[in-house]
Amino acid sequence: MAAPGGVVVEGRLSAAPQPGTSSPLTITLTKGNLEYFGRLLISMPSDCKLKARQLHGGGMTVESERNLAVISWLKLPDSQQFDLLFDLEVSPQATPGPRSFEWDFSFIRNNERETVRPTPFHFDVVGAHGSESPRDTGTANALGPETANVVEQQPPSLPSATRTVRTMKDGQLEVRIELRNVPNGGFVKCLEQIPEDAIATITSGGGSTVQTSSGAISFVWFDFQSAGAITYIVQTAGLHEVVDFIGSLSLILDDTSVKIPVIDCSEVDFLSSPDSGNPSDDEDFWYEVQVAATKNRVVTDYFEQKLNFSRPLVEESGLEWTKYLFGHFDGYRSARECREDFNERFDFIGPFVVAKRNGMRVSVQEALTRKGDTWIP
Repeated sequence: MAAPGGVVVEGRLSAAPQPGTSSPLTITLTKGNLEYFGRLLISMPSDCKLKARQLHGGGMTVESERNLAVISWLKLPDSQQFDLLFDLEVSPQATPGPRSFEWDFSFIRNNERETVRPTPFHFDVVGAHGSESPRDTGTANALGPETANVVEQQPPSLPSATRTVRTMKDGQLEVRIELRNVPNGGFVKCLEQIPEDAIATITSGGGSTVQTSSGAISFVWFDFQSAGAITYIVQTAGLHEVVDFIGSLSLILDDTSVKIPVIDCSEVDFLSSPDSGNPSDDEDFWYEVQVAATKNRVVTDYFEQKLNFSRPLVEESGLEWTKYLFGHFDGYRSARECREDFNERFDFIGPFVVAKRNGMRVSVQEALTRKGDTWIP
C-alpha cells in the first residue's frame, strides 16, 4: 500500500510456513524520491524470527526482548524499488493460525525525520498437513491456550523509563533509556536534563522528534510507536566528571496526564561491559567503503579497466553477492570523506560506509557508539 512520500512496503511468501521450518520471505520496498537515511522497523510475532539474506547495503539489528528487527541505510539504494530477502523462521512450538508483521518506515525529508506506517503484512502458519486454526477462534488460538489464560488474568503493567549510563574509553558517557509498557498512538515526551556545559550527540531518538537546548534534551512523539531505545553520547568539560542525569516521562494514560521519573540503573563501565569485545584493542572496530556488489564475481582489474580505479580492493563473498570494499579507516569522518571523493571522481553507483568489528560486519550505528564517533550525513 502506498504511503506519504511515495513509499510502498509489501511482503510476500512463496508458501505458508509451518512450525519448525524456515521459509523465504521477500519484502519489496519502493522508496519514492528518497536518497539518504532510511529505516524499516519490523515488529514480529513472538514465535517468528527473520534471518537476513539480502539487504542492499543496509544493516540489521534485532531487539530480542520485543522481537523487533530494524534495517537501516545511511544511503538508500539507487533503485526506486528493491527486494529485501529473508528466511522466516517459525518456532517448533508455534500454534497454527494467523500472524502479521507490523512495520514503519522512517526517512529524512527537508532535514526533518518523518515516519509512515504501511498496512501490516498478514500470513498464516499452517500445520504439518496444511491445516490452520480458524481465524475466528480469538486470542486463545492466536497465542496458544496456555498464554491466553495468563493474559486474561494478568493486569496491564504501568509505563516506565529506565536509564543506563556507560563510561566509554575516551571518558564520554553513553546514555540509554528504555521505555516500557508505553501504549501506542498517543502523545509522549521524555525530557532529559544534563549539565549546561555538556555536549550531547543523539545516536537514536527511538522514533521521536528531538529538540536540544542548553542543559536539556526533549524526545517527543505525537503518535507514539515503539521503535527501540533512546541513546545519546554526552561529553563534559572534564573527562570522567560525575554527571547527574534527571529525566521525566510524560504521557496521557486513561485520559489522564501522567508524569513519571526516569529511573537510573546501575552505571556500567564500558571497559568491562561483557559485550564490548577486547577492551585493550581500540582497532576492534573500523570502517570501510563499499564501492560495488555483484552476483557475478569480476576479475581483479575490472574496476581499473571500466572506471580507471586502480586502488586495492577487498573482495567479500556471500551466499548470493560478491562485495568490493576499499580502505581501513579508524574514524568515521575519514571513511565518509573517502566515500565523497569516490562519488566525485569515479562512476561507482552510490558507494557507502560500512562498519566492521574483528572483520565481521556490524551496523555503523554500533561502531559510532562504541568508538564515540559522530555521524556525518
